[in-house]
Amino acid sequence: MRASSCKDPIPRLPALSAVSYSSWSIANRVSTSFHYSIKPPTFEALEKRLRGRGTEDESSIVKRLDQASKELEYADTPGVHDLIIVNDDLDVAYKQLEDYIYKPAA
Repeated sequence: MRASSCKDPIPRLPALSAVSYSSWSIANRVSTSFHYSIKPPTFEALEKRLRGRGTEDESSIVKRLDQASKELEYADTPGVHDLIIVNDDLDVAYKQLEDYIYKPAA
């Protein structure tokens, strides 16, 4: 637990693009969680990234792209995620997530 914020983030990675975030605030005795998805700018960009790494054979890439297609379609289902981030620029994506996590309570 980080003493400065009294929050302990627990990321859960049930799928390639979907993540859950949970925190517990001792000061407020409140548990919060939300679900977010980090998506590539386009499916084509994802394919280019996977192929550009040069770490997988063709059958592995095809399997990963097939799974990603399903996950990206699910991510677009209304009400499934509290936040969807498009990872086109890492710094911008990180800032969006950070701002959402540490936004003042309503």
